[in-house]
Amino acid sequence: MDNALKFKVSETLLNLYCLYRKRWVCMMDPEKVVYPTQTVKERYTAAEIMNHIDGKYSVCVFAGEHATKFISVDVDLGEPDVVCKVIDTMTEMGIPRELIYVSYSGRKGYHVDIFFEDYIYNTCAEKFYWALIERSGLNPRKVEFRPTYGQAIKLPLGVHQVTHKRCWFVDRDTLEPIESFEYVFGIKRIPKAYMDELVDNIVNEHMRELYNRIAEQTSNSVHAHTNTDMGDESLTVKAPGTRHNIQKKVAARARMDGCEFDDIVRVQMEWYRKQDSRMIRSTESEVQADAEMLASWAVKNVAIKHHPENKKYDSYFRIHMSSIPYILKAPNRSIRMVLFLLIVFCDRYGEAKISYKTISEYTGFSEESVAKAIKWLSSEGYINKKNTTYKPDVFTTLRSANVYSFPGDRKLRAPNRRDLLCEYVDIHEWVTKENCSSLYIEALARLCKPEYLVRFLTKPELDECKKVSAA
Repeated sequence: MDNALKFKVSETLLNLYCLYRKRWVCMMDPEKVVYPTQTVKERYTAAEIMNHIDGKYSVCVFAGEHATKFISVDVDLGEPDVVCKVIDTMTEMGIPRELIYVSYSGRKGYHVDIFFEDYIYNTCAEKFYWALIERSGLNPRKVEFRPTYGQAIKLPLGVHQVTHKRCWFVDRDTLEPIESFEYVFGIKRIPKAYMDELVDNIVNEHMRELYNRIAEQTSNSVHAHTNTDMGDESLTVKAPGTRHNIQKKVAARARMDGCEFDDIVRVQMEWYRKQDSRMIRSTESEVQADAEMLASWAVKNVAIKHHPENKKYDSYFRIHMSSIPYILKAPNRSIRMVLFLLIVFCDRYGEAKISYKTISEYTGFSEESVAKAIKWLSSEGYINKKNTTYKPDVFTTLRSANVYSFPGDRKLRAPNRRDLLCEYVDIHEWVTKENCSSLYIEALARLCKPEYLVRFLTKPELDECKKVSAA
């Protein structure tokens, strides 16, 4: 090949593959050097690509930290059926077949590539890849996503440093090598806007399938006091490896509904027999052993929601005097009511997984006010806030409700007993969206003397407390 053609091919490869040039991997003949693979932290140019084409070494390139100019699916084993499956799935997902390009890795694998007119974000590329894996059913360990910011991929048209075979592009249908450097000049790229819209549609379609299940799971995590429903979608095993965690939830719900050890075991086994056996790897005896272990755990760690035969559980929740200084030291009613609600949920369940929207519905304040209240409570150290995400599968990550808990050490002292009417009050109805405000007032009025509340509450709040006291 003459130098003019070689330079033109090198420039074309740079344009197609290279976005981030400050770091690359150099692969050399292992028979000639001690360390054949080295990461070079220097900018590469067309000169390095020309050496790659000459076979002096192989150049492997990374994606940028946030974006890439191409997606490569690295089929390690090089099985023709797998390569065809990748191509067919890409086509079904909306990539024109003529814009999918395949190259030989030089040993036993193939790279299936698509290119873009402008960079796309790595998150977009990864969502496309995981959608491809989900639809094709291929093993992501054998069909890998490249490039990433930390994992490079070798450019085509070079020479493999072990087999010394040329890494030609191949026919996408027959996988026969196309022994021409000029082939690279005919490669066409996908518009960025088309790819962004394609991935958005894929995600939206996937989200529509997941929405009801996710919404129900979120609702169940907030309203854990509802009756156990073993037909709940969130209690259905839909993937191998998830049985134990879902069974633990079944045991917890059974205990919350007042079941003792034997009944908790029975409920779990009835649940197990209704599941799809193909989704559960464990034997029935293993599930039985797990059921007994989880029943013991639930009896010790999960509070009963309501048990009419046990006076200990006659009240739905208890507000203790140690909570009073936290509520009253808050600067306004919105923060006081948000804190009251979190105290109720944390007292019952140990922590509160609840969204701004749900808190807003309970308290009657706007989501903006709720956000400000949470920010103040967190900054003052009254609550611990843990941001969470919900990942229903490897392809979709969703923002979930925050989880709130209270620090183990109390920041504020409980009020002097002379300012209190009693040490605690039991509220005999569960807090709801309709009664949250009235229960908040009832707790304060029954716990604290009016002359103590005057120091902290607004006049409307004091008037409401007087009505409760008079009643």
